[in-house]
Order: sequence, then structure tokens, then C-alpha cells
Amino acid sequence: MITILNQVQNDNRLVAAFTFSFLLVGISVAAHSTANSALGRPHLNRKFHLHAH
Repeated sequence: MITILNQVQNDNRLVAAFTFSFLLVGISVAAHSTANSALGRPHLNRKFHLHAH
């Protein structure tokens, strides 16, 4: 594990790739959650409906 961390610190391209993938994941998650709340997905509404009772 320590050797992997050292290699990541030494390889800027690897760090850039990790950062880029994390950004992509974060953007896609944010887009999905925004779309879900904007559209009001039926299964989410059902969950809220059950909690309301």
C-alpha cells in the first residue's frame, strides 16, 4: 500500500487521471441527483409518500 501511494505521488499523470475520474464521477452523481429531484422520480415519490403516512 505504501509503495502504491509513493508511486501515485511520483507520477503526476496518474494523479491527474485519478482527479479527472473523481471529477467525472462527482459530476455524473450531481447530474443524476439533480435530474431525479427535478423530474420527481416515481419511486422516490412513493418512498416519501410512505414516510408521510
